[in-house]
Amino acid sequence: MINSIELLRNDILFVKLREKLLSLGTNIYGGGLRKVDSIIVKKVNRRFGDPRLYAKRIAKELGSKEAAVFLTSVDLRKYIYVEEKEEPNVYIISTIGLNNPACLDNRGYGTVNLAVITDEGLSVSGILDLFRITSEIKASLITILGLSCGSEPAFGTTSDVTLVLSRHGNKDCNVSA
Repeated sequence: MINSIELLRNDILFVKLREKLLSLGTNIYGGGLRKVDSIIVKKVNRRFGDPRLYAKRIAKELGSKEAAVFLTSVDLRKYIYVEEKEEPNVYIISTIGLNNPACLDNRGYGTVNLAVITDEGLSVSGILDLFRITSEIKASLITILGLSCGSEPAFGTTSDVTLVLSRHGNKDCNVSA
């Protein structure tokens, strides 16, 4: 599924996929339900202009026409990569910055970016279910880590992105898988 993972200039994590995969994500660029050929995570400061245009420019500079782009202020040298070699194979890439909790009365900067890739051939319903499960697990972990809005648990940070990818197929997602 993953061809290579490269850290470029300490501010771009470039994940090249072996093939285009069906994806569902909340990315500012390359989000929605579509096929993608790569994942790009770009470290940014808080002042970089229009995020969509910026992300599109980064993808173009890297020669990736169908990328899913994450923007983060997290040190990319500390990204998390997990590879599970059981059937189906699952790959997880994450950057975590818990600076600013997402509270009903608060806006700020912080990022929990999570990409989950499986080689299972999922249907559209299956990829929707994988997205749901991934979001639920991420919210649970954020609560366990203690991110809070005063006395209430936070449900994430203000700029989280979740992306799930798989080969397109006919299998529905199965929690036990």
